[in-house]
Amino acid sequence: MEQGTSQEGIQNKDWEQSRKLLWENVKVLREHIEGCKELHQQLETKLQGLRNCLQIERSSRNTKQADEELANNLDSSQVDVGTQVDCKE
Repeated sequence: MEQGTSQEGIQNKDWEQSRKLLWENVKVLREHIEGCKELHQQLETKLQGLRNCLQIERSSRNTKQADEELANNLDSSQVDVGTQVDCKE
């Protein structure tokens, strides 16, 4: 009987150690997940900033291109600057 009891004690001790180790690992994983969530949020914020910059750049490029096209069209056509245009039509 003594051997059975000591074996049960060892099994219980091993089970308790395994349980404690498991909870420690769960705690570490939860902390890691929280850190990943924070990092993800920071990356999303930076990504949105980059998207805004890209949109501004594209808008600026389109405006510049449109201005150049307008200037080219004005240069290529024989426009009399003194001619008035009625915008009401």
